[in-house]
Amino acid sequence: MSNRPGGFGGLDIYRVAQFSDEEWSLPINLGSTINTIYDDDAPFIHPDNVTLYFSSEGHSTMGGYDIYKSELYDNGTWGKPKNLGYPINTTDDDLFFVLSADGRTGYYASGTLGGFGGQDLYTVNMPYEFRHYTIVRGVITSADSIGITLTAKITLKEYDNDEIKAIYNTTSRTGKYLLVLPPNKKFNMSIEAEGYETLHKIIGYDVGDFSQHYDPIKLERKQD
Repeated sequence: MSNRPGGFGGLDIYRVAQFSDEEWSLPINLGSTINTIYDDDAPFIHPDNVTLYFSSEGHSTMGGYDIYKSELYDNGTWGKPKNLGYPINTTDDDLFFVLSADGRTGYYASGTLGGFGGQDLYTVNMPYEFRHYTIVRGVITSADSIGITLTAKITLKEYDNDEIKAIYNTTSRTGKYLLVLPPNKKFNMSIEAEGYETLHKIIGYDVGDFSQHYDPIKLERKQD
């Protein structure tokens, strides 16, 4: 968030894209659907890369800051923010909401009465969020050099029409990646790293509830 000139008033929420380990895009304001003339603060993007939680003094608050949820559409626009409602939001300030990857538990800060003073940390069960998503994580390494992790780009495309749905990047420091996949859908997945052969695979899970999978990936060096 920033109160830089050119916003809608007060603090606005911006996004930047990472091009490499050291290169970032210029900040882009999320627009008037998210930002208001009041302070909009504490953004958290879920690992599904489309669900944004944030706090705002604008929109239709119950008092002070309230926590909202908005989803990113395929055309790049944001859906109308939804107030998470009581008991998460109160007439006091409610901020810094984060949600576990499986969607079952939320954590946030609130100044509501009954705490120990000032802003207290709370946890809340979320029975309806992200129950059917699959988390896939792993490490990308060199197949012929034990322990060498790679800077790589992972591209997910729709299985049926090859439309790009998501791009993920790893760093050579850890080589770790994390994907969040919707249920009952297949994707064409490609993994690219400089000096290595591109790996192509099909990925998808038919699940009825949240699940996690560990899938380490090894890339072969290109032959001279």
